[in-house]
Amino acid sequence: MVTIESYDNEEKKRNKKEVMDFLKTVMLQTPEEYNNMMKKTMLNRLTGKGTYKSFDMRCMVTGQFAAGKSSLVKLLVGDVIPEGRHPTDGISLHEGRCGLDVQTREWILINPETYNAMDVVYNKVLMTSNEEMEPNPKEKLDQQQASDTSPSGSKDDDMVNPGVLQQSQAMALPLPLNTSDNLSKQPPAALTLSPQASSIVPLSRQQLKQKMKAKMTKDEIRRQMEKVLKSGKYKMKVGRLIFWDFGGQYVYYTTHQTFMTYRALFLVVFDGSKGLHEQVPDVLCFPGQHMAPTPAVFLQHWVNCILTYCKAVYAGIPKILFVATHKDKVPREIIETQRESVFFGVEELFKDHEGRHHLVLDKRIFVNATDKFDPEIEVLKKTITHLTFEHPCWGERMPNACVPLELEIAELVAEGKQILSLTEVEELNAISKVSILSFNQLRDFLHFHHSLGKIVYFDTPQLRDYVIICPLLLVEVMRSFVTGI
Repeated sequence: MVTIESYDNEEKKRNKKEVMDFLKTVMLQTPEEYNNMMKKTMLNRLTGKGTYKSFDMRCMVTGQFAAGKSSLVKLLVGDVIPEGRHPTDGISLHEGRCGLDVQTREWILINPETYNAMDVVYNKVLMTSNEEMEPNPKEKLDQQQASDTSPSGSKDDDMVNPGVLQQSQAMALPLPLNTSDNLSKQPPAALTLSPQASSIVPLSRQQLKQKMKAKMTKDEIRRQMEKVLKSGKYKMKVGRLIFWDFGGQYVYYTTHQTFMTYRALFLVVFDGSKGLHEQVPDVLCFPGQHMAPTPAVFLQHWVNCILTYCKAVYAGIPKILFVATHKDKVPREIIETQRESVFFGVEELFKDHEGRHHLVLDKRIFVNATDKFDPEIEVLKKTITHLTFEHPCWGERMPNACVPLELEIAELVAEGKQILSLTEVEELNAISKVSILSFNQLRDFLHFHHSLGKIVYFDTPQLRDYVIICPLLLVEVMRSFVTGI
C-alpha cells in the first residue's frame, strides 16, 4: 500500500502521489477505456506541446582510398561484402540499417525491407516516457523566471540552447530548441512569411496558393500511431545510426566538407598493413601538399579537414576515431607488433596537434574488414556505441510541434520528391491541420534537420530559397560535377 507520510520530502510525496493517481485511474477504468486513454495521451504527445528525445547520430567514415571503408561500413550495417574492390563513387549513404538500443546499448540491425522513415518519426516520439516529458518543478520555475524577466513580459519564443548559439552564428547551422514552451502562440496568418515578405500584410490560409497539400491530419496521425502502437516497436528504444561512406579518391575532397557537422562521429580509416610513411603508389601528388603522399599525409588531411569545417561548439566535439584495416594482410605472429607500430606512429603524428583533444587515441582498433567474425568488429561497435552515448547531441530534446512537418516531408520523400522551394515548405507549414511553426521555429527546424543529414539547407542569400529534402540528390549533383557523368 502506497501512503504519503508527513516526514516524506517533497519529491517523494510527488512520486507517491503520481503512483496513487495512476493506480486509481487504472482501477476505475476497463482495459478498453485505459487503452483509449493511452492512445489519446500519445496523440497529444505527437500533436501538442512538450518535447521528445531525439536519438540520431551520423557516423562519417573517411580516409584514404582503398583503405576498406566501404567493406567496413557494410559489416557494421549487416550487408554482404561483395568480392573484389568496388571504389565508392562520391558518398554512399546507409540509413535505417542499424541503431542502438537506448536502454541496453545493444547494437541493433534493421531489416531494410521493413524500414519506414515515417515509422521512425513516430517511434522516437512515442518512446519518450511521460516522466521524461514533464519538466520538474525547478525547470518550471526557471521558465517562469525567464518569462518574468524578458523585456516584453513574455517568454522568448525562439529561445535556443546556449551551447549551440556559437555554431548557429558561425555557420547558420541548426539550433535545437531548448524548451517545450517555444511553440507557436501566434495566429496562423502571421507565421510563415519569409524575411523578404515580412513587411507585406500577412496572408491568410485561404489566400495562399496551396501548391502543397497537407496530408498529416490528426486522423491520419492517429491511424499511423495506432499501427505503431499495435506493433509494439516503440517499446524498444532504438536510436538511429546513419553511416556516410566518403569516397577516398582525392577528386572528391573538394565536395565532402559540404556534409560535415559537429553533430557526427568521425571514423578515419587507414591501411594498417603498411607503414605510415610509405609512399602511396599511383598518386603523384596530394591536393594542397608538396610532399610525397603517404598514409600519414592522408590522416593529417582528414583530421585538419574535419576540424576546419566542424566549428567548435562543445569542447572536444566532434570525436575522431582511427581504425586500421587489412589485418588479414599481416602475418598472424606479428599482428600485435604491427598494431603497436602503426598506432604509436599515429600518436607521434598528432602529439603536438592543436586538435588532439578531439582524437580518440586509446583505442587501437585493427580489423579485417572482410571478416564479419573478426572479434575486433565487436570492439569497434562497442567503441562507436560509447562515443555516441557520450556525444552531447545524443538524446537532445526536440519540440513535438515539429513532428507534423517532419512527417509531411518524410511522406514527400517516400513519393520520390527530392527538392522543395522555401515557399513550398512555408506553405506546407502554413496549411498544416495539426501544428504550425512560426518563421523562426521553421528556420530552426530546417537548420536542425540539415545538421542531422535528413535535409540539405544553406541559409545564405544565394541558396536559402531551396530545401533539398533528399540529401542524396546533392551527392549525385556533386559527383556529376567531378566525374562529368
